[in-house]
Amino acid sequence: MDEKNREAFIRWQGRTIDQMSSVSNLLIALATGLLAFEAQQTLGPRPPTPGYERTLGLLSIASVALSLIVGLSLAWNRLSDFRLTARIVRERAQPVAERDILRDEAKALGEASWRLLIWQGSLFLVGTAILAVLAMVRA
Repeated sequence: MDEKNREAFIRWQGRTIDQMSSVSNLLIALATGLLAFEAQQTLGPRPPTPGYERTLGLLSIASVALSLIVGLSLAWNRLSDFRLTARIVRERAQPVAERDILRDEAKALGEASWRLLIWQGSLFLVGTAILAVLAMVRA
């Protein structure tokens, strides 16, 4: 790869990482608000509702809470990945075999980050869809 393409790749890779963090942070914020709202609606004091409404509410709460947990796990995983990458850059004098091991570990962390982001978004969408169904049932 020539120098110009390498610089463009590095720039776009950095933007991709920034966008991943932004999406994850947005989902964490939305999940927190949605979780508070749905917990109040489902678990708060109000007249008794049919059992299926409570079940749908609890399913929505569970899905959004899991999305929040996965999002926090993603943030922790990204931090570990950044720390490992910084270590690799700092220790360029290491033997090649040791660097390869660290790079393989960093690659695994990066792949796990993308899987976690997909799970976070999917769980959030499931929880939101259940909430939408519940809103239609209550209307």
